Amino acid sequence: MLNTELREGKQHCQKGTPEFLNHTLKLISELDLKENMMFRLDSGNDSRDIINTLGKSGHFYIIKRNLRKEMPEYWNDIAKSEGSIIYQDD
Repeated sequence: MLNTELREGKQHCQKGTPEFLNHTLKLISELDLKENMMFRLDSGNDSRDIINTLGKSGHFYIIKRNLRKEMPEYWNDIAKSEGSIIYQDD
């Protein structure tokens, strides 16, 4: 864990998150790591800004999809048609 932030429980999780994420990415770049980092965010951070920022960063990320009024079957079909399973040796 590199960077953390404690927030009030009533604060929306997306408030200030793009700035916090950019600050964290800057800290990571200063470490000169040889491997990419993994980010995991919950559905409150399912936003175009966050996805674009992480996509451009070159790091790995998982963001729980906020389905809103979307059908889960729709996303399951996309995953099956576009996704692939990658096995890695330990």
